[in-house]
Amino acid sequence: MRLGDVSDDGLHGASPPCHSRPTRGEKSAEPGGRGSWRPYHRAVGWPTLETDRLTLRPLTADDVDSLSELHAQESFWRFPFQRGWSRDETRAFLKRTVERYSDPGIAVSAVVVRATGQLAGWAGLSVPTFLPEILPAIEVGWRLGEQYRGCGYASQSGEAWLRYGFEQLDVDTIVSIYEPDNAASGAVMKQLGFVLDRETTHPALGVRLHVMSLARAAWIRAGAKTPHDATPADIQNGKGCPPSPA
Repeated sequence: MRLGDVSDDGLHGASPPCHSRPTRGEKSAEPGGRGSWRPYHRAVGWPTLETDRLTLRPLTADDVDSLSELHAQESFWRFPFQRGWSRDETRAFLKRTVERYSDPGIAVSAVVVRATGQLAGWAGLSVPTFLPEILPAIEVGWRLGEQYRGCGYASQSGEAWLRYGFEQLDVDTIVSIYEPDNAASGAVMKQLGFVLDRETTHPALGVRLHVMSLARAAWIRAGAKTPHDATPADIQNGKGCPPSPA
């Protein structure tokens, strides 16, 4: 999943579960357009979401050991860096992410496997400031350790954060961005209902990008999938993926 660069992660969010919804009469404090959202969570804390197999909670400084192991994998950051990250880079990433829970009030979250308590990676919503041509916008994305791929965690995380963005934050359209060579992420986006919005180039790194988009109206028409709808093809338990908790 394409999620910004070393200095600006784009995406690709522990407070108690937060499922209260702002009233329809509230006005967003953010500018209009597809990137506007209701920032009421700034007052109540970035939420913890749960699916049948995952806990999606805010990242904290205490995650530095587990996250450093994942970030060190070359495949974790193959797109776009072709290398793993150092512990210092991971520590700086965590610092930026925690700060973003307050300003701009939206950032990615830890992906924790409920059956084992292991940190599998991170996923969630973000402002893709690395790509000014599409702003204002809200992006959904994910990055997972290589041992956690093929378990349906990307699609399940994506579904949960799409629902939160559309139902709780009242976002009209959510984007997701990937490099064309990253076919696996592109396939997950298409499974989630995203369609190609445009092809462009990363302004700093010069790599090709596909910007995918999903409108709330289209998401509703498609049945507003819940994060419990992962298909058997997504869940390759033969690869060692833990089963859902009883």
